[in-house]
Amino acid sequence: MALHFDAQLSLRKEWAGFDLMRLSTDKKPVQYRRGNLVIVSGCITTTSPMLNQAGWPVWIAGMDPRCVPDEWDVPFLAPTSMSRFEGIYQCGTSAAVQRDGSLKIFFSKLTNPMVLHLSGICFSSCHDHDPIPLEIAQYRMQDWSQQLGPKNGKLLGVDGPAKTLEPNEYNPPGLVRCGNIFCLHGELKTATFGPMPHFVATLPEDLRPRRELRWNAALLAPPSSDPNGPPDFKVECSVALTIKQNGTISVQGGRQHMIDQKGNMRVLQQNKKGRLCLNGIRFSLAEGVPVEPAPQIASLIAQKSALKSKSKIKIDYLIDEQDTSTEKTAVCIKQGDVVMLEGFLSWSTGSRPPNAKQPMAFLPHGCWPQRREVFFTRGGSDLEERRRVDVDVYGRIFCPEGTLDGRLELTGVIFVTAVDHAGIPPVPPDADWDELKLQYHRHVVNVVSTSFDGHETLEQFVRRSNHHEWSLVQYDFGRHASRKMLLPLGQVMLRGQAKWDIMNIGLEHERLWREHRNSLADKFGITCFHTLLHVSDDMFENIVNAVKMPERDASNLRDYRKVARRNWAAKRQPGMTFSKLQSLATEIVDQMFQHWDFKAQLQGALQNDFRAPSTIEHLFPQRHPREDYRIKKKLNNQEDMAKFEAIRQFFYLYETTGCNMTHCSLMGSSDIFTTTGKWYFPDATDVQKQLFENIAWLFPRHIYLYISERQTLRFPFIEDLDVQASNSWQGMLAPGQKAKPPDELIMAPPERDAQRNVCGDPGPLMRKRAEAIHMIYPHLEFLEVLVYSASGYNKGKD
Repeated sequence: MALHFDAQLSLRKEWAGFDLMRLSTDKKPVQYRRGNLVIVSGCITTTSPMLNQAGWPVWIAGMDPRCVPDEWDVPFLAPTSMSRFEGIYQCGTSAAVQRDGSLKIFFSKLTNPMVLHLSGICFSSCHDHDPIPLEIAQYRMQDWSQQLGPKNGKLLGVDGPAKTLEPNEYNPPGLVRCGNIFCLHGELKTATFGPMPHFVATLPEDLRPRRELRWNAALLAPPSSDPNGPPDFKVECSVALTIKQNGTISVQGGRQHMIDQKGNMRVLQQNKKGRLCLNGIRFSLAEGVPVEPAPQIASLIAQKSALKSKSKIKIDYLIDEQDTSTEKTAVCIKQGDVVMLEGFLSWSTGSRPPNAKQPMAFLPHGCWPQRREVFFTRGGSDLEERRRVDVDVYGRIFCPEGTLDGRLELTGVIFVTAVDHAGIPPVPPDADWDELKLQYHRHVVNVVSTSFDGHETLEQFVRRSNHHEWSLVQYDFGRHASRKMLLPLGQVMLRGQAKWDIMNIGLEHERLWREHRNSLADKFGITCFHTLLHVSDDMFENIVNAVKMPERDASNLRDYRKVARRNWAAKRQPGMTFSKLQSLATEIVDQMFQHWDFKAQLQGALQNDFRAPSTIEHLFPQRHPREDYRIKKKLNNQEDMAKFEAIRQFFYLYETTGCNMTHCSLMGSSDIFTTTGKWYFPDATDVQKQLFENIAWLFPRHIYLYISERQTLRFPFIEDLDVQASNSWQGMLAPGQKAKPPDELIMAPPERDAQRNVCGDPGPLMRKRAEAIHMIYPHLEFLEVLVYSASGYNKGKD
């Protein structure tokens, strides 16, 4: 008899269940056992983020012994929010279900998670039958530079043998059957995965999916011999894994992604390296029931079909639809009370993108989850490697953070359905709109490319430049703009070393250049080392004799000139005419103006504002806050520390990312009480009271809040009137008498009558000012005015 088991996860005290809809901590995640299949569902939040130590495996929950893997740990990339009022924006945390029943996570200092979504964890617990092994393709992963041979490859900087895809002998890839659902498991040894697809393995002929499936597979960090290094389950990044209907499994790397301090996903121009992990990849042999597209998607699908009927030309290399004959392959597969989605929806991108607050598709009744589930599915480009997909309790599928590429992958969604009471489906309050109260604003830049995305030619130019060449570029821009232009490079590195080797020629050649550069400049006008590599052999010998260069240095330069010529001959490209280089230079300069927003910089210079425009702020180095250590020094006992954590949780709960903020921090995102620098405190008595009490508790402990309230639609009219007068405006002063400011020019001070009532004429200026304000606001019969006098005169204006 198949095991049927449900139980809540046993959470550590620093973690609590989190209800995304009600923003409460009263709903714990649940573990399900259906036969050999184990599924985890739910969301958790931390109650003590400072107690979660970065750089070490953190135990967050315990699994029931009946729901633990038999032989291998199960890594998982958990969708992560840095605060309870923020979106996910592709941020993920390395998690793993281990064989001892512990659920652990691993994160860095920059990605301390506030909310973790555990939905999507799925694996086979025990095997009724032996796993079906997968034979890994035995071929060499080579690129064009390695195929040139060892001699030419060494000249191009490629040394060593080509890498091969090899299975991990301790955890070989395999396939396990759980009813009609097949779960893959196992790892490959460390390999590098570039942007080109690599064939991995082929499924058996009778065990192949009904449709093409696109997954995000985990790429684990290479094994470390350091006992204090990262754990084996650390997910370095994710790669695109595709299972085709003919059974072939291929993997594609693409560009590296990194999460910065603000929770933004940054793109790096680097290949991905690690151990390919197949745990969590699954498919079904069942046909399934088609997923019904929502009206807004159905109309866009019809538009795409009409466009394709008019044109037979189709260029879609990003998603490789050559073998796809339909615009929707998404199906809902049900096995008992387990629902699994496969396939995708595709629509026209010519019109406005779908509204993120409206559903994308509907699941049939009986296939609805017990709670709102949040998953990662595969995105459509390098900028959106992972995409958030939500399924609510009414069977509606949402993309709360938007989808812009006209395609939605549903492969990877799996959950246990809700109990059907009397067969009457619940009805949402508004069938066309999402109930989720959190507002995710897509105009906020959440994917910040540090690889000059969209300006690839400029990036190649920067990476090719050394520090000396780049200083000349900066000088020339400043000379023409009459100000220092800001050219932040983000994560892109220049060649050489800024202090010891600015020309990227090596320390020995740098020494040689410093010894002879004065003579070279005086006698030949040579101001750059590389000129010595360009001159002819006869001219080089004349230079050596003229500057009296030692034979040892001259011989060294002769050898270096030969190596440089061989490298240039191997890398040279035909067709590099003057017109070609001129066109290339024009393109690079145009991209410079766009990438570094020169227009905004020059406009700021005209107003004496030399700050960096907001469009390029993310390219500057980020400072790491050290306030946590200072806070721990100020709070000496555990009770105060617990109270401080509760207060910080209060501020984290009400922080926001959009324009609906009520307060902002003058410290910005570096404030320890917010990751966004913004809060939204509702105009409710209990919330306002708790806010004031928290500020009052922190102040005597020297923990200060730098909060500024945002101006509301109705606000007081405030103006400042200054009077400039000389010190002798009162004439000669008596001995000991001090000069006073001429406040009477603005307003006469009030007086009291016999009944002690305030009276008196405020003076002609106040009367005229009141008449002017009443002319501007004639509908206001009564205006309350508060006038404050200054404490004295400004000594700086004497």
